[in-house]
Amino acid sequence: MQVPPIGDRDIPARIPLLYMNLRVLEVLAGLGSLALFIALLVMLPGLMAGIEGAAYVLALVIFIAALSMAGYTIDKMVA
Repeated sequence: MQVPPIGDRDIPARIPLLYMNLRVLEVLAGLGSLALFIALLVMLPGLMAGIEGAAYVLALVIFIAALSMAGYTIDKMVA
């Protein structure tokens, strides 16, 4: 009868990390940013009465920043 070497187990010593599929993650980030943009388009003009034009520009800037940060975070996670 053979004796297994010391430390030989059925459970691996290091479990590999599992990440979500990159395409799914990008789509979810895009949909989340779109939902944020729509919410800002609805709320900001009411909160910034009198300067609605600036509210729309601010909503667009926040949307672009959120989408950029999501893309940067996903890219950094993959690399």
